[in-house]
Amino acid sequence: MKLFNLPLLINLILSSTIACMQIEKPSKEEEVLKILEKEFKSDNINLKVFILNSYGCPVCNKSYAKYMLTTQAKNRVFYISDNGEFLKQEELQDLSVKIIHDYQNIFIRNRIIEAGPAFINVVDNRVDTIMHIVAERFQEQIKYIDSLHCVSY
Repeated sequence: MKLFNLPLLINLILSSTIACMQIEKPSKEEEVLKILEKEFKSDNINLKVFILNSYGCPVCNKSYAKYMLTTQAKNRVFYISDNGEFLKQEELQDLSVKIIHDYQNIFIRNRIIEAGPAFINVVDNRVDTIMHIVAERFQEQIKYIDSLHCVSY
């Protein structure tokens, strides 16, 4: 091999190596923590996040909205982007809960959840649960949410 081809060979090897390197995408859990840390300006998150939007099954949304109004979960926060279709502003006024009107659908836009109602449980700054609420398993999912030691008696 001639010496003048050595730089070309080195360039080719480096180009191939760099092209094959992939930038690691953050996990869903990392994205959730990033969103919540930014919103709550804290890096120690313990929250029950109830997400309601106007996508997905209307019956699921309506049932989930009713559940959201009655749950006594501690450390709860509501991300709502349904434009009042399922939860009216008057219904939310008397609740002692942090309400975030999320008209950008940040959890859907960042591909953390599918379109439709969802629940995210964060314990000690670790995402424990990301759950898309579906009609077929609605009662089972609600029982699970209630079982997370988040209900005050």
